[in-house]
Amino acid sequence: MLGSGEGVFSDALGSLSSNTIYYVRSYAINSSGISYGNVSTIDTSTLSDINIGLKAKIKVYPSPSTHYISISGLTETKNYKIYNVLGKEVSQGNVTNHDKIDINFLNKGWYFIKAENLEMVKFIKK
Repeated sequence: MLGSGEGVFSDALGSLSSNTIYYVRSYAINSSGISYGNVSTIDTSTLSDINIGLKAKIKVYPSPSTHYISISGLTETKNYKIYNVLGKEVSQGNVTNHDKIDINFLNKGWYFIKAENLEMVKFIKK
């Protein structure tokens, strides 16, 4: 059980195997019965292993943010992908050092941004 009461909840999934497709579904139990959320798919073949010790360090700011995020520590233009906490890609594009990336369309919550050949960094959309 992850929590009780009204509101939003989240949980981190750990120990996922690479090159595997997982199906995740949330549910809530109350006096009316059980209510199920939508089934989400996590495809770990689209997420690469990250060895931060061998990759350049980047910083995402501001976090939390409402309208945009930026990345510092880039030395050249990079392609990026943004993933939600379930590992689903929600956005992609390219970015240079300190460019603004629009996140207005994202729902509130935790996200991860991965620029090519760099570490994955989490940020909060509020």
